[in-house]
Amino acid sequence: MAGLRFIRATVGRPVLVDEVAAAAGVSRRLLERRFAAHLRASPAEYLRRARLERAKLLLQGWLQRDVAVDLFRKAGLDFEAEKLRA
Repeated sequence: MAGLRFIRATVGRPVLVDEVAAAAGVSRRLLERRFAAHLRASPAEYLRRARLERAKLLLQGWLQRDVAVDLFRKAGLDFEAEKLRA
């Protein structure tokens, strides 16, 4: 579904449901009906879930990096310098 591809490709920026419909080449109403039929969610709900999932992944990456930096510091190493050597 073109609407889903558009949402996935643009999840990092603010997107309106009307933009998703335009990208899919359908009216907003048809997009809403298709989402309801296939995903049991509105396009707005799907956008929200996609954004939350992206935020979760970004936060996990940030936390992992933060933990790695802390471990390197505690071991007396410079995280950025060691990363460049890898």
